[in-house]
Amino acid sequence: MHTRLGPWPHILELREPLPGLSLRSPLLTLEEMNAIRERRHPQAEEMPDATIECVYSPETTLEAAVEELAVRAVELVSGRASLLILTDRTSQKN
Repeated sequence: MHTRLGPWPHILELREPLPGLSLRSPLLTLEEMNAIRERRHPQAEEMPDATIECVYSPETTLEAAVEELAVRAVELVSGRASLLILTDRTSQKN
């Protein structure tokens, strides 16, 4: 169940260490999630993160919501984000 977060090295750079975060599971614990959000991990400087809210109004179609999410993700990665955090936490405030 091992998984990695972050960039991968170029395919021809066989001797380069793998960048990113190595996790025992694809499921994050609250402690791991908080460490990423609070930038308390070894690659914090090399792997800037960005958060995307995944809460949409009931009038928004699933197709439109996914398209908006994809556009926002591309913008954030183009702006240097290496880790994207998808959240629905604002939906719990109501």
